[in-house]
Amino acid sequence: MNSDQIKAAFRRAAKVSPLYRPFQLFKLATGGPHNRPLAHTFDFMESARGTLHWRELAGPDYREGVVTLLGHFTVLPDLILADDGQWLGVVEGAGADALGASYKIIVRRWEMGVDDHTPVIRNAAP
Repeated sequence: MNSDQIKAAFRRAAKVSPLYRPFQLFKLATGGPHNRPLAHTFDFMESARGTLHWRELAGPDYREGVVTLLGHFTVLPDLILADDGQWLGVVEGAGADALGASYKIIVRRWEMGVDDHTPVIRNAAP
């Protein structure tokens, strides 16, 4: 078995496994003056299946999570929507596994802020 066959086996298993949930990935939208990013506005990138695990941090404010997505990503998303409607802001990418079958992303819950701002989705999933 080569690594492409192993990656394909992971993706097939994720389609039927209850451990893997669907996620929608979004990128910060551009289009402002000089094609700058638009605040709190996102465009749909793609859908992927993966897992979400929360971990406690030493600080008093936040809990961080790790989303493990099956697939290879050349561009890191800025925002993730979980299947339960929870918005997750991307902190950083943690890299791919040795086979390149999955990619880990460090996330935090989307901070609504004082005015209860939810993300604005300019181009939603098809």
